[in-house]
Amino acid sequence: NSIQDQEDKIYIRKLKCKNGEFKYIQWKDKKFSEDLIISIGQDVTEQIIVQNQYKNLIQTATDIIFEFDANGNFTFINEFGISILGYSENEIIKKHYSSFIREQYVKSAADFYSNLVINEANNPVIEIPIFKKNGKEMWISQKVTVRRNEFGQFAGFSGIARDITEK
Repeated sequence: NSIQDQEDKIYIRKLKCKNGEFKYIQWKDKKFSEDLIISIGQDVTEQIIVQNQYKNLIQTATDIIFEFDANGNFTFINEFGISILGYSENEIIKKHYSSFIREQYVKSAADFYSNLVINEANNPVIEIPIFKKNGKEMWISQKVTVRRNEFGQFAGFSGIARDITEK
């Protein structure tokens, strides 16, 4: 049985239909014996389109879109966030959010996040100053939501931040 499990494969292929349209088909190969493999195909075109639109939306947004894990370390930041802050992606990912906040605001940010986990208020907003790579300060207003895993356990945060320095 373990040999068969290793032979099971899932993959997606782009296929051209008779009418010239393209479809994305997710195939699942199951090996029953040395000379019998059965493949089942499922049309996943809609999911692929939605996924690509979602990715596009996040990457072309003119707000900073970010996620960090339960420990407060960044797991994602969109391209706009990277460019406006001036850091490389590697200088942000896996770093703790507090390393970008002006020191006297770190505690209020930490309180804000832990309060969110307890209360999960509707779209609360926090305004804090953060530092760009060039040392300049930028005030941001951020809306944050709690992320949970499939068991409902706290897994981190997702947020959208806007530059409010001028205001």
